[in-house]
Amino acid sequence: MTSETSNMTSALMTLRDHLIGLERERCEAIATKNHTRLVELLSPDLQHTHTRGNTDTRDSYMTYVQEVLDIQKVERPALELHVHGGTAVMVGTQINTARLRQGDPRTARVESKIIQVWVRERDGEWRMRYFQATALGGPVFLEE
Repeated sequence: MTSETSNMTSALMTLRDHLIGLERERCEAIATKNHTRLVELLSPDLQHTHTRGNTDTRDSYMTYVQEVLDIQKVERPALELHVHGGTAVMVGTQINTARLRQGDPRTARVESKIIQVWVRERDGEWRMRYFQATALGGPVFLEE
């Protein structure tokens, strides 16, 4: 391996670590209700498609996590990352533990297959631009 190849491999691993870190921050920001940090991680042009097929913009998604669903935990047990220049595609499983803020008081776990796209935006920052979830079965209600 040449030193140029070694440097490119090292830079790619550093970028991969950075992007995985941003995804970890996104999950943590959702669970801890750090809405300021969550907005910073989401593109102003976000298209977030939920397991039921409805799609949110960044603004409507923020309303959803602040007023509709109390997401208590977001787990990413398996995550693949593919970087293509200024675009990164993440594929894997996501498990949310959440409850509705109004209505049914039960807490549920929902497991989904996720594909998401992070983009390096004009200001040089990486932000999540696209998110698509497909449910892997129905919600599992937890004992209270």
